[in-house]
Amino acid sequence: MTDVLVLASSFNRFAGPNSHLLDLCNCLSQRMDVDLRLLTHKCNFQSDFSRCIKFPVTPALIGQSPMHLVRLVTSPLNTRIIERTIRRMKIPLNRIIVNASIDTLFETYLALGGKKIKTGYNVLFASPDPFLAKILDRLAAKRVIGRIIAHTQFHRAFLEKLGLRDEDIEVIPQSIDLARLYNMLRRGDEKVLVSEKTRNSRPIIFYGGRLTVDKGIKELLSCYEEVCKVLPATLMIVGEGPMRDWVAQRKRVIERRNKNALMVVFPWQNQTEFLRLMAGASIVSVPSHVESFGMVILEAMSLSKPVLATCFGGPPEIITHGRDGMIANPFDTSNLQECMLELLGDEKKTREIGKNALKTVQSKFEVTKVAPRFLDFMEDG
Repeated sequence: MTDVLVLASSFNRFAGPNSHLLDLCNCLSQRMDVDLRLLTHKCNFQSDFSRCIKFPVTPALIGQSPMHLVRLVTSPLNTRIIERTIRRMKIPLNRIIVNASIDTLFETYLALGGKKIKTGYNVLFASPDPFLAKILDRLAAKRVIGRIIAHTQFHRAFLEKLGLRDEDIEVIPQSIDLARLYNMLRRGDEKVLVSEKTRNSRPIIFYGGRLTVDKGIKELLSCYEEVCKVLPATLMIVGEGPMRDWVAQRKRVIERRNKNALMVVFPWQNQTEFLRLMAGASIVSVPSHVESFGMVILEAMSLSKPVLATCFGGPPEIITHGRDGMIANPFDTSNLQECMLELLGDEKKTREIGKNALKTVQSKFEVTKVAPRFLDFMEDG
């Protein structure tokens, strides 16, 4: 009999919650001897991601798409697939957890005959339609979710506002496997994306993620332009999104205005290259308007990088300001600029913060510290 069945949407590439889930499932399966299976969509697996999977994965669900109509049409078939899978594995209700988008959550609920289920790091507020998201979120909170994991107290407060009871919410942070991270870095090829001259002559401010307004891209570039008036620095941006053309335009303007400015913009890289680029940076910036948790924060801290993160959401629960990172208001350019200059201008302090950042990950967020708490959650009720 399978010990734990995890249902996850589009579990085929490194991306936020998937990175955490990969490390968590690997730890449970390889280090804690849990017979764990994961059910996900039929999709193309990125090679660096599939190489890291150390537990059985069944890609059987269909309709992987951001379009609501496609999800609605494929939902009845997915419900039957989930029902057959559960019956074949002979897995009890309390050993099933949904760590997926809300359509998979409802499909599992229907497959179980309308019984409430445990939910992991299900991003309830991910729908592109705010009105529909509110309806589905509140319906899920009232009818579908039995118990749920929040990854920060900020996340807990959001879930409580949806109508979930305090006793049904367990706060368990996202986690990272340091061994997997370092192995990926060692496995990287010798391709050099940033010249050694650039690395050695000036500090690098790194941003990696979606290029959208809510990620604080406008505020980051405004801050960077002011910082470059004080000292030469490189801003490295790795990502894709609707603001990519705007970033390219601002790059030209900023570099024309200030000879100290140099921006390097890369499209999205595979995880190995992403980590290698981050490892060459001086500091990592996460200036989101609000961040529920932020796996990129853990990745940067694991590489002993000082993180300058937003004060809104989960980052203040991860970072102690001035000790293992910096917390700033992304809407206050002077505050963001002051923190950035403090990190860039004091190399000794920057190294100390980076060392403390790694210690924080090792003591609180390394997967071997978090996985037992997840297993307790599964065994409780």
